[in-house]
Amino acid sequence: MTEAIPLVVQSLFMHDLNSREIVSDVSLHVKRGEVLAIIGESGSGKTSVALSLLGFARPGMRISSGKILIGGTDILSLSGRRKRAFQGGKVSLVPQNPTTSFSPRMSVGKQMAELLAAHGHSGTGMKQLMRDALRSVDLPDDEKFLRRYPFELSGGQLQRIAIAMAFITSPQVIVMDEPTTGLDVSTQQTILELIARLVKSSSASVVYVTHDLAVVNVVADRVAVMLSGRIVEQGSRRQVFAEPSADYTRVLLDAIPRLLTDGPAAAPEAEGAIEFQNILEVKNLHAAHGQVEVVHGISFSVGKGECVGLVGGSGSGKTTTGRCVTGLHSNASGSLLFEGHSMPFAVSSRSKADLSAMQIVFQNPDRSLNPKESIAQSIARAVRLTGLADKAKVGAEVRSLLD
Repeated sequence: MTEAIPLVVQSLFMHDLNSREIVSDVSLHVKRGEVLAIIGESGSGKTSVALSLLGFARPGMRISSGKILIGGTDILSLSGRRKRAFQGGKVSLVPQNPTTSFSPRMSVGKQMAELLAAHGHSGTGMKQLMRDALRSVDLPDDEKFLRRYPFELSGGQLQRIAIAMAFITSPQVIVMDEPTTGLDVSTQQTILELIARLVKSSSASVVYVTHDLAVVNVVADRVAVMLSGRIVEQGSRRQVFAEPSADYTRVLLDAIPRLLTDGPAAAPEAEGAIEFQNILEVKNLHAAHGQVEVVHGISFSVGKGECVGLVGGSGSGKTTTGRCVTGLHSNASGSLLFEGHSMPFAVSSRSKADLSAMQIVFQNPDRSLNPKESIAQSIARAVRLTGLADKAKVGAEVRSLLD
């Protein structure tokens, strides 16, 4: 029975180094050509379960007991060369953030070739597999593209290559860890359609980890809902969405944004007009990467207490605009006015008061924090940049911010 089903997980338990139970008695299966979405809040254990399917445990964790059968073979019973042959051969991974998964020192073609060589491919046959894989994800398959480096490609292109590499060895099982997180809406839709097409043509079994229920509704055949390390509900997508049995699932479904709501009641009395003050004004902003202009004379303002959204497709210039405003991209012209005074584009030329008053939250926290520093050390460094030097006061501020 289990050999006929590509993926079967039986009574999986995982613990941290303090013997605290992180994943509790998880069992699931995925048939050929089927997509099982694992959903749940941050910390629910869904990524830990997903990585265990490749025989991995996150740092500080261990797989305590259970079986993970891929094509009838328990990957947890393998070691050494046999386990490595399974990883990337029989089961593969599409990571959440492709920019941290590729080596910046190697061309994408070389990295694809390295994967294929590790699984016994060589010569002209390997080159043809690479070209076929790139065409399957709607990317150029010429030598010029294969010689490009990851930093020369957009996030959407890198994710397509990551997907191509996951399918290139014809694995039985593919794990996808939130592969569309951070992509713009149009690119996300394209990637989801691409995944659906590849799953259908390859008949692979896919485990799709996500917190986005809108994505689940598009891509999944079945759904497993996780909470506190346990699966609290499992069933077909239609069943889980239409007739959820678990209270937690109903909470998740109720949290899906609706385009049309009743809205708040009208105010009984209208207030008089209030004076609106712009705290930031961007005028005639031009910005370039090298000699290529990517932002063409845009202007906008942000009022005090106001939230302004910059919306656009991949490569439209929205991130570059944000970096110009925060001083992280100085190859720019135009004017920035902050609280009425002119602000230079280069962060090194800004005053401590301006540095403290304007901050940025980056897209990928795993690339924003120094892995060699503790969380407290990273926050303390930012606090000291505001001019606070007393060690005790810095520590108190760090604790206050974390609270």
